[in-house]
Amino acid sequence: MRSQGMACSSAASSSIHSRTRTRPSVSLAAGFLKLLIPVVALPCLAMLSCRPGLSTEESIELSDRYCARAALAWERLSVFQLSGTVRLSGRDIDTRGNFVLWGDADNRRIRSDFYGPDGRPFLSLKADSTGVTVWLPGEEQAWHCDTGLPLGVGALRTEDCLAALRTGFPSNPQPWVMREGLRHDAGNSRLCYWAFTTAETTEDTLLVTMSHPALFPGLLSWPDGRVEIYMSTPGDEYEAWPAGWRLSMDDLEVEVEVTSVNSPEEDWPGLWGLVVPVSVDTLLPPPSTWHPAWSIPER
Repeated sequence: MRSQGMACSSAASSSIHSRTRTRPSVSLAAGFLKLLIPVVALPCLAMLSCRPGLSTEESIELSDRYCARAALAWERLSVFQLSGTVRLSGRDIDTRGNFVLWGDADNRRIRSDFYGPDGRPFLSLKADSTGVTVWLPGEEQAWHCDTGLPLGVGALRTEDCLAALRTGFPSNPQPWVMREGLRHDAGNSRLCYWAFTTAETTEDTLLVTMSHPALFPGLLSWPDGRVEIYMSTPGDEYEAWPAGWRLSMDDLEVEVEVTSVNSPEEDWPGLWGLVVPVSVDTLLPPPSTWHPAWSIPER
């Protein structure tokens, strides 16, 4: 595995977020799940404080290279399986386990199970065009969100979750759209970012921050939470996946490490389904989806 650091990104993102608001957790495990996908699964950098800055031309070239690389990775993505380890800590909790996640980019669907140290699932997830359903067997609770995976004041659609798992970018990575919204930090030539907002508010933003020469963005942040991508799988820049994710929200920290990436030829009947033996609560009103905060010209 290769490591990725995000020196200076925290300061950059905090200066852009104008305020912090908190949201009540559905439950401990459900609150964890609000962060999980854009991160399950989702670079190579050393600490940047000792590195010289980049010229504007070098920074733009690296940004363009990432945009093109992300688009190619998304174009090639089909059915995949991620597996690895997960650790949940905070609030007097420190537990470890394993996870397996299936994704299908062509049909826009995700199915995942997270297991505790006893080998029994403590959380199961299904995501598709109808939204996201989460089942917590230990608490005998389940909830559904029509718009996608709740993340801060917004939600990520299933398609955006799949894109984040593969590229670190939580939206369909079309190079010309990404370049249109890309902003370079005036104080650090290695930092660049994209801002996302929702239909309900333009004050709270989801920031995607990248620190060159990383393979993937190293930070997704919003006023009351953050996801760091700190490691990638082995392989060249076109084959590597985001592999180390660190999520922080509501005094909880979750670390997810992907140890295996597979591209199975077939799935099996029932793989994408989720049987929930209790009534499912629907989150109302559902949060609006995160979308690019920049104008996208028609083509």
